[in-house]
This record gives sequence, structure tokens and C-alpha cells, in this order.
Amino acid sequence: MNFELDDGQRMLQHSLERWARDAYDAPSRLRGTASPEGWQPAVWQELAGLGVFGLGIDEAQGGLGGGAADIMLATQALGGVLVVEPWLATLLCARALSVLGTPAQQAQWLPALAGGERLMAWAHMDHGARTPAAVVQTRAQRVAEGWRLDGHKVLVRHGGAADTVLVSARTASDRVALFIVPTDSAGLTRRSYRTHDDLPAADLRLQGVVVAEDALLGGDEDASATITAVERLGIVVSVAEAVGLMRAMLALTLEHLRTRQQFGAPLASFQVLQHRAVDMAVAVEQTESMSLLAALSLDEAADDLAQSLSQAKVQCNHGLRLVAQQSVQLHGAIGITEESRIGNLFRRATVLESEFGSSAYHLACLAG
Repeated sequence: MNFELDDGQRMLQHSLERWARDAYDAPSRLRGTASPEGWQPAVWQELAGLGVFGLGIDEAQGGLGGGAADIMLATQALGGVLVVEPWLATLLCARALSVLGTPAQQAQWLPALAGGERLMAWAHMDHGARTPAAVVQTRAQRVAEGWRLDGHKVLVRHGGAADTVLVSARTASDRVALFIVPTDSAGLTRRSYRTHDDLPAADLRLQGVVVAEDALLGGDEDASATITAVERLGIVVSVAEAVGLMRAMLALTLEHLRTRQQFGAPLASFQVLQHRAVDMAVAVEQTESMSLLAALSLDEAADDLAQSLSQAKVQCNHGLRLVAQQSVQLHGAIGITEESRIGNLFRRATVLESEFGSSAYHLACLAG
């Protein structure tokens, strides 16, 4: 594997880090979370202009091309500033369309997703599911008009504002399929809410939702492998976001130690606190390495891909918890307040730990 970034990747990394530093400050995020949608359409269009949504989409389909390593770099830059706009939903749906979509479906949807013209959400987790390997419970039945869908999807990120959702369902032949479903379809109801980390999500109930035949993604091909591909990209993205979070928490904590005075001296002068800061820095470096390994393994379809991704997620969760807890402890009580940026980062870290599989789930995968 080549662990060196090329010039295009460095340019992407620097441009997004500059945007995150200069254009997406705490007040900007607060305006997004305070809006009815939970994010700002203007910022959404800025991200589209920067090419974030085009990553992983072929240039012929209006994207920028690139692979998981490019998505990893973008996610690391955005993760540290807690972007609430629905970039992850677009990445996941674009991956599913790129893998399984027919040429007509790709031509219709991929340019619109890359340009930020449409918002599609990934609706895969069923009510009661606890792991990524849970059996799909939503049912799909052929009818004269096409397909009838019945089920209950939960934790659909940005599902309340999406104009379309990509729904997984099980057919009568026990085949897993993906369907493109407009959110204004008769029989589809949404319950929107905010998760612990202030991100918008929704639960979807599908009761006799009828879609046309061309809503079936990829025709008669089983979608199980595509769903696995999407989940694997999700692991790469979650580990990369953890790197961004950890970098931000480490930087804020070091600044706090340098400026906060105790017994007439800065906290950074106390050796025991220096040791704790070093432990945080080591955890960040380890997670960065595992993030790069996971992305390159996915790009190169490594033989031990599943193992590498599970190892990366376990290391990510371990390092993220260490850095988040140390950040709060070294800040003191202010670290868990709404006004503290550390508090916001800590809440996102808490939720991120369980996304795309908990440590227990991935350890079981490694053991099995």
C-alpha cells in the first residue's frame, strides 16, 4: 500500500481545513442546529461547491472521482468542526447508486447528488435492530403498479429533510433489495427528532407505500453486497470523523492547559497533566494510522478488508473514548456544559462510538 498523499489529495485536505477554520465557526453551527431543518441550506451549497458530495462519484456522472482515501481526508477536516449538514447521507447513498444502480438510475441521481441539488437519505436500520448484521425486516411485495413497501426504519440521518430515501427491504423470495422512495409518497410518515449530538434524524413508517418498478435499485440483483459496501464506507467515514474530533479535542485541551493557572503556574507545568496530554496525543496518532489503513484497504479491496475495518473501528472507539474523557476531565466541570466546545465534541464522540458497529460488535467479528 502507498501511504503517501498525492498533490490532489493534499489540495483537497488543505482547502477543506481552511474552509472549516474560516467559514464554519461555532456560531455558524449554532445557527444550523437552531434552524427547523437542523442545518443551513447555504452551507450545504458551499460544501457542494467545494466538491465534497462529488467524492467517490465518477467524473462522467458529475463527480470528482477519488476513493475512500479522499473521502477520509474530507471527513477528517469536517469532523473537527462538527458539521451538521447532511454530507454523510449523500456519501452513503451515492456509494449504493454507484455500486448497484442501473445506468439510467446513475444518470438521474448521481449528478444531482454531487451538485447538492437533491437530498437522499440512507434508510437501512429497522426498528429493533442492534447491529449492522441485523436481518432486514421491512418487506417488499410485487403489485400491479410496481412494489409495495411495509416497515419501520429508525435513525435515518437527515431523514426529516430528505426529499428521497433509499430503503432496504426483503422480498417474497427472501432477497434483499434497495428502493428509491420519494418522501412525499402516500403511506410514508416521518417522525423527526435530534439525537444526543444535535444531529437531525427521523423514524420512517412505511404502510402500503407503492413505488414504480424503476424505483428498484439495480433490477433483480440482490443488494446484500451493496449494503455491505455502504456499511464498510460508513466505518471508514466514522473512523475518519473520530480523527477530526480527537484532533480538535486535543488542541483545545492543550490550549486550556497552557492558559489556565493553578497555584500561580499554568496547568501545563504539572508533570502528571503532561503525561495525560501525551497519552491523548498517542491515541490521536494511532487512530490516524488506523484510519488511513482502513481507507486504503477499502480502496484496494484488500484480502483482509473486513478484519482491517473492524480493527480500525475498535482502535477508533478506544482512542476516542480516552481522548474525550481526558479532555473533559482536564477542562473540569466546564467541559460538559452547553457553552463549552469540548462538551459539544464529547456528545458527538459518545454517539459516534456506536455508529456502524460498537466495539463489542467488531470484537465479535474479529473473534469469529
